[in-house]
Amino acid sequence: MSAKNTSGIPEDNDKEKGKEMDFEFIEESEIESVKRGRKAIVIPELVEFLSKAKVGQIVKVKSFALGSEFVPTKDMTLAQVNELALEKKNAKATASATLRSQARSSGWSKVGIIWDTNNVPNLKKIS
Repeated sequence: MSAKNTSGIPEDNDKEKGKEMDFEFIEESEIESVKRGRKAIVIPELVEFLSKAKVGQIVKVKSFALGSEFVPTKDMTLAQVNELALEKKNAKATASATLRSQARSSGWSKVGIIWDTNNVPNLKKIS
């Protein structure tokens, strides 16, 4: 039975011998970093339009409407209908998050999202 390398020195580990190590010291200014997490999508035209809204006004955003792919058909099983409902819920959540981000970017402090029967989101400026 061989002892496991715990020294942290690659030369001490038989498995590491023969491997080329690829690391170096650099200056912090040489790093091109990115922010963690999701990147916000900004739609300048929508942000500009939303910035003109007054408290209580409702804006219909047809470009974020969900398509007919979320309407169940008669030949679907119950499991398929349930799966489709979950996909629709996720699509609405994604669209709602993007729309909230647009509203915040336009200066809205609070927004309500109302989905109509045709799966079109309507934004209400609350404050």
